[in-house]
Formats: sequence, structure tokens, C-alpha cells
Amino acid sequence: MEDKTQCHDNAVDQLFERINVLNPAWTTNPLDKVVATHIFRYAFAIPYIGGVCLDLGCGIGLGSFIYSFFCEQVISLDYSDEALLVARENFARPNVEYLKMDLNNEKLSKRLPEKLDSVVGYEILEHLEDPSNCVDQIGNLLEGIGVFSVPINSSTEFHKTVFQSKDEFTQLFQDFQLLEFFYQVGIRFSTQRGGNVFILTCSKSND
Repeated sequence: MEDKTQCHDNAVDQLFERINVLNPAWTTNPLDKVVATHIFRYAFAIPYIGGVCLDLGCGIGLGSFIYSFFCEQVISLDYSDEALLVARENFARPNVEYLKMDLNNEKLSKRLPEKLDSVVGYEILEHLEDPSNCVDQIGNLLEGIGVFSVPINSSTEFHKTVFQSKDEFTQLFQDFQLLEFFYQVGIRFSTQRGGNVFILTCSKSND
């Protein structure tokens, strides 16, 4: 059986094969900075995921594809029909299910299993009008570890919520046990302040 390093290398190799077919410009030298940043962020989540994993805001499915090598099942949610079409056509795996869901208005419990072993929510909460509602719903389903990230002090036409600080972000998880905190700077992750993407890992508190 492959260890996680070998499995990760295999996942990334297959991912790049599919990316190259989808958009060869992304894999020219040097590698597109945004794509590289995202792939390293997906790899960062690997030690924390497993079992039934929820990928919130999956986009075109790059992360879901990688997670599927380490999880029994990946349930991937997004609201964009265009993104989900790309995901289903290019980043399908037997254990990945891509679903359209409006995280602002729909109840997660209506469409998801009663138990989630892990959750990844990368740069999705800032797109929600009420991110606390989404986090609370996740808390009712999560039995393992969650990994979340948001950009700090980032405001665009697509952002419904702006997190001005790390503290504003962590307040969403007051009913969770916060485990670790990191900043992403390019393709590196550090516990020291830097960069504008903040990542936390958490588990549901038993209190």
C-alpha cells in the first residue's frame, strides 16, 4: 500500500495530466503562480482529511481530485454550474460526488450524511452572507477535523464578508476546539504572521 507521500505524488501527477489537457498554459514553465499556490494548499490539508470528506466551495475540482486519493468519499459542493461542469468533465473520480448547493440558503443536513469525518473549506466563507450559519451547520455534522482558510483584509465584488483580522475569523469557530493556525505565503506555510491567507484546523468541541 502506498504511503501518503507516494500517494500524494501520484495524485499530483494525475492532476497535472488533466490540467494540461484542460488548459496547457497552466503548466508552462514557470507554473502559473495561482495554480501552484492552490495545489500546495490542497496538499497541506492531506494530513487532516480522511473517511467521508466535505469539500466546501470546490470550484473546478482540483482539490477534490487530490483529496479523493486519501478519503473513502469526497462530497464536493459549489454553486457555480460552470465550475461544476468543468469538475465533472475533467476531475471526476469514482469516490467524488459534485453537487450544486447554495450555502447561503440551503441546509447542509438535508443533502449530506449524518456524519462527516473531515471538512475542507478553502476561501469559501468570505463568499457567504452569513458564514457563521454555515460553520454552525458543519459543527453539527463534523466528527473529525476541519481545515478552513480565508483571505484577510480582502474585498472584491465576489466577497460578501470581509475578515479584517485573524480574530474575526476565529470567532466563527468559538464552539470548536481550535488546533493549529497558519499563514500561507506563496507556497509556504508558517505559524508566524505574514501573507494574507489565514488557515486554521479545528475539531468539534465535546463541551
